[in-house]
Amino acid sequence: MRLTYRVYFRDRAGTLAGREDFQAKDDRTALVIGALLCNACSDVCSNFELWQETRRIDDLVDDRSTLDALALSAETQASVAHHEEQLRDSTWAVAKSTRLLEYTRSPGARPRRGPPRR
Repeated sequence: MRLTYRVYFRDRAGTLAGREDFQAKDDRTALVIGALLCNACSDVCSNFELWQETRRIDDLVDDRSTLDALALSAETQASVAHHEEQLRDSTWAVAKSTRLLEYTRSPGARPRRGPPRR
């Protein structure tokens, strides 16, 4: 069973810079996806919130740098790439992210991913 999550991207001032809905098999996978999406547009957003309906998920992890993005399935990696493209094509502020444009321009030559820059 897959759950639906919503990630909100915040800029340094705390203003909403974007949001995206996606599905994941569990909270941990959703956290990794949220972290990767935030990282992809980290020149515009500095943080993210992750929700599953009325339950805030990102508050459940103290240190987001421990999220292991290397163990993602091919299906989840494809989902991340798809949602990066959705964000790039959106009207949200994150669509102006130079970093996001780099990530979506050459999916086969993506920059190494890590936790969101702070």
